[in-house]
Amino acid sequence: MIDEFIQQLTLARTTRFKVDIIARSIVTFAGGTSIVSIGDGSSVKVEAVELPSLSISTTEFKYDQSPSILMPYQRTPQGQATLTLQLDEKHEFRKLMNTWMEKVIVVPTNFSSLYGYHKNYYNEFIGSVVISQLDMTNNPVATTTLLNAYPINIDSIRYDWGDFDQYVRLNVTFAYADMKSDF
Repeated sequence: MIDEFIQQLTLARTTRFKVDIIARSIVTFAGGTSIVSIGDGSSVKVEAVELPSLSISTTEFKYDQSPSILMPYQRTPQGQATLTLQLDEKHEFRKLMNTWMEKVIVVPTNFSSLYGYHKNYYNEFIGSVVISQLDMTNNPVATTTLLNAYPINIDSIRYDWGDFDQYVRLNVTFAYADMKSDF
């Protein structure tokens, strides 16, 4: 019976995934407001993404002579997720992330005043990141959505003559408020 179960079991593959980055209308991406990373011929390819962790914060509780137990008091999502992307020659995705970040903290056009910097309202710049595990026929079987997401860090890019014919990779870190999983 266990052997039959194991034979029918199809294991998830780490190389079969898709990431959709969905922004509000303030950031317009090519073909709409969603960036689909794999499988549609787009210029953005997510090379790696880590499915974020989720935990429950607990505190020890003891009543009278009973054994102590851990009582939950807060749902604690990791709060950040980093995507590693391969850039096209024109760095289109980096430009889009810069534009999105400039919607979070607005950069003044007149640098004679330091008071030109301001942040927009939270609901004006948040979006979501949808990470889907794909089966062998590229159908999503498990999806995790990072809610109220926005980019908070674009890593530097290192150019090196010794890295012959390597792709330019870029790490972008997104902050998010919570996550929802669908299986």
